[in-house]
This record gives sequence, structure tokens and C-alpha cells, in this order.
Amino acid sequence: MKTIQNILLFTFLAALAYSCTKNDGATPVPVSKVSIPKIVKKSGDVAIDVTDFDNFSANFEVGLLFPDDERPTKLDVVIRKNGDANNVKVFKADVTTFPTSFTLTGSDIVSLFGTPAVLNDNYDIGLDVYMKDGNKYQAYPAVGIGYGSGVVNLDGSSVSIQYSAICKYNPDLYAGDFEVVEDEFQDTAPGDIITLTKIDDTHFSYNYPSLGGMTNQLL
Repeated sequence: MKTIQNILLFTFLAALAYSCTKNDGATPVPVSKVSIPKIVKKSGDVAIDVTDFDNFSANFEVGLLFPDDERPTKLDVVIRKNGDANNVKVFKADVTTFPTSFTLTGSDIVSLFGTPAVLNDNYDIGLDVYMKDGNKYQAYPAVGIGYGSGVVNLDGSSVSIQYSAICKYNPDLYAGDFEVVEDEFQDTAPGDIITLTKIDDTHFSYNYPSLGGMTNQLL
């Protein structure tokens, strides 16, 4: 009888020890909720013309992808230059009205980054999101993806916009008198003046002085 009791006691203690040490899985990680911001270009310039930088002006709108979802306490409009997460500036802080529009100008870029845009510079505009639980979600974190993976694939998602510095084609720059410096074909001589006349935005005509004023057309 004592033997049976000892076996039952051992079985009970073993079961108790197993129930205290069994791993039922990893401790659940708390899930934080973030409002997905939305930013879109509205009007004005779609790129930065470096030949007319001072007149650059672009209007964009910031808001939420799901307006009826939980709203953040505020948004910061931030600008990242040339994809560098260490070169992000706050353009507009503490935005609490969504949607709302802003205008970015050439002088704003100089104020934020110290210099005008040069050819091939890129300026990304995004939104830092502050939620009611105290969490902040950066548009351009140094590590990881802002707002979590997969957000950019949501229908209608637009969490960032970009303005690139380009040399915009201006046909009026090519009309007028031009002096020949060198002509390897020797159709003209150094010092000759070639006059380009604008026909339309993509066509010009010109005269060869050494060919008796023959008119040619550039395509």
C-alpha cells in the first residue's frame, strides 16, 4: 500500500513540476496601432528646375489614409535630402488638422538645408506620426521601415512624395545669335554668327553664313 502511495505522490509531483516549467509559447508582444498618413502632390511645380530655382513652388496635401480610423495627436511634416536618414529636417511641426495643404518654395529649401538645390538632388517629404499612447513613428527612420512593412502596398497608400532637381528644357534659351568657336566639318569658320530662330517648342531654323544664307531646320 505504501508503495502505491509513493508512486501516486511521485506522479503528482512530476505533473506539478511539468506544469510549472512547460513553455506554452513566447510571451505575446503588445501591438501598437499607428494611423497611416497620406501625402500627395496637389499643384504647382512637380520638380525643381535648377535654372529657375528661386521660383520653385509646389503645393501638397497631408492627411490620413483612413480618416475614420484612430487619429494621431499630431503630425510633423519632414523633408529628407538625397535619401540620407541623418539629414531630415522638420518643415512643419505639430500639424493637428487633417487634411491640410502646404507650399514648399526654393527659399524654404535653402532655410532648411543651407544651400539651393543642385542637379540630381532629391527631396523626400513624409510625416512623423505621434499617437495617443505616446509612440512616435518616423517617416524616415535610420533603421527599419516607417509605419511598418506592407503599408506602401495598401490601396491608395502614399506615405511619401519626392521633388527632384532637374535642368528643365526651356526652348527660349536656344533662340538667338550664337558665335562659332570650332567647326570640325569646316562648314563655318570661328567667329561666324549663327542665328537660331524658334519655330515652335521643338523646332528651330538657322542660316549657314558660308553657304550663302541657306536655311536649315533643327528637329
